[in-house]
Amino acid sequence: MELTNLALAYQLKFLEQELVDGHVNKIQELPDGGLRIKIHTLNGTRDLVVSAGGPYLTEYRQEAKKNPTNFALALGQMLFNKKIERIEQPELDRVCVLGFSGGALRIEFFPQFNIVLVDADNHALVYRHPFRDVKRVLRKGEPYPARPKPRQNPQTVEPAQLESVLKASAKDIVRTLMGALNSGPLLVETILEESGVPKMTPASEISPAQLKKIALNLHHLHEIDLKKMAPFEWNGYIYPALIGTHEKGFESVNAVLNEPVSRPLPPSQETARHQDEIQKLRKSMEEQQRVKEKLEQEILENQQKGQLIYEHFIEIQEILDAIAQGKEKKKTEKEIMEAFAQAARNKNKTAAHVKSVSRDEIITEW
Repeated sequence: MELTNLALAYQLKFLEQELVDGHVNKIQELPDGGLRIKIHTLNGTRDLVVSAGGPYLTEYRQEAKKNPTNFALALGQMLFNKKIERIEQPELDRVCVLGFSGGALRIEFFPQFNIVLVDADNHALVYRHPFRDVKRVLRKGEPYPARPKPRQNPQTVEPAQLESVLKASAKDIVRTLMGALNSGPLLVETILEESGVPKMTPASEISPAQLKKIALNLHHLHEIDLKKMAPFEWNGYIYPALIGTHEKGFESVNAVLNEPVSRPLPPSQETARHQDEIQKLRKSMEEQQRVKEKLEQEILENQQKGQLIYEHFIEIQEILDAIAQGKEKKKTEKEIMEAFAQAARNKNKTAAHVKSVSRDEIITEW
């Protein structure tokens, strides 16, 4: 299961209440590359786990990595006794910021999970992974490269901003909003239903009155109210508050993230006479750790798949539409593929992704 951006927002609001004004005491690196951060708060010591699936508090015991990386060691030294001053989620994106005096820890929950410590001037000090692509380059000592802003924040987007997006779109309203907002499919469909707008309505035909309703419902449905928290799962995604006829499936978003973690072992009171029992507990802990790592790997793989589909949603839909039109015209699979090949030769980038079409599957390459 993967958190929606809104579920991550609820979790960060919860963590804000629990951890702000607390001081970092110790940082351990976990075998999966995540971190366990021990934080002293006014209400006692809390353990924050930062993993690819999301950040969460836990009381469960976890085995630390035997040989921590230089990144984890440096991070522990730099953040020791630092006070957490703020917890933020810029633009409702898949990013968590833990703000300290003189810097911040930026945690990116993208397909390549990353953790970056920056100074007060936003220059990278240490990071879990370096990266370099056509849009972003991360180097030590250089400014942290913010992710290009591909989508609007549904909490703050104004009707005028939406209007320019809708007028420029050749798609229906549901696909246009999914591509333009940091939101989830179920939320977008619910917003359109509550606004009285059929989801197949061409985006460019939305009236000013409909646009105003959509914007109001966007803001309302993306309000963060922990009293309304009632997480549920839909199509592999976790939504934080009830929508329509869906029923509560989890106690909290924190409970969702904490679920795969091993149960805590009882405090050790054994002596040399109880070595057999100690060995059994160790084997059980190792097996539970393997299960946890497998589950977190599945979470990462699902994130990568979901991110690819989300990023190429419009292109995938164009491919499906073209195949459907070909079938309506009684074209064979070979003829459909020839049409894609010709379009690719004519510099159509979307068509170039299609490698084969058959009755049972469509193979693409990105």
